[in-house]
Amino acid sequence: MITVQSPAPTRPGIPAPQRVPCTRDTPRCADARSYEAELRPCCREHLKALVADTVAALDAEGAVYWADYGTLLGAVRNPLTTWADYPWLAEGHVADEPLAPGIIPHDKDADFGVLSSDWAKLMRVRSRLDALGYNVIVRPQVFGLKIRLSALNHTNLDLFGWQLRSNGYYYRLSYLSVDSFKGREFPRSKLLPLSTIPWEGFELAAPADPAAFCSFRYGTDWRTPLPNNHDGVRR
Repeated sequence: MITVQSPAPTRPGIPAPQRVPCTRDTPRCADARSYEAELRPCCREHLKALVADTVAALDAEGAVYWADYGTLLGAVRNPLTTWADYPWLAEGHVADEPLAPGIIPHDKDADFGVLSSDWAKLMRVRSRLDALGYNVIVRPQVFGLKIRLSALNHTNLDLFGWQLRSNGYYYRLSYLSVDSFKGREFPRSKLLPLSTIPWEGFELAAPADPAAFCSFRYGTDWRTPLPNNHDGVRR
């Protein structure tokens, strides 16, 4: 059962907290897509449940996957930061309190990479998650899945499919606009053999050198939290 804590306090310029936390049967919180707002306790718990259930399904089907993008970044960077590194979110927190490895305070979703060669396994993963009541959107054109808490509550986890070129580099068939600020194609040696990292109290599969992979994705200043969630440098 998901335990929901009290909503976070109101901050200047941020919409007031919802009186009733969001659930699977409601839309997600009004500020759930704003990087200027701390992720609310209800949304955090939904995201943790999404990750736990998706990982269990991937493991059950033997798919190759790893924490990537913001999920990997939160696991690696959080313990290197305190609330003082998030001045736009720090109200109500002890400034020198270190962050536990896990969800970045202002992150909004979870991200995993998967091998596109495991597509058949991903279809079985989809069936497992459908049975748990999740709303799973299949994207065969990019070998990916978007897994939502429900058709109404769009708290989500993205599974991005990666293919291997003949030169040994992994690539995606398409990218989002924000991906222009992130490292994209990478050699097999940056991924394998997989390692593990702690995230919200349990272990996640991760690239071979998680810190090096964060540097590859976000640049040499990846340890510095930014309100926009990227440094604006095109890669």
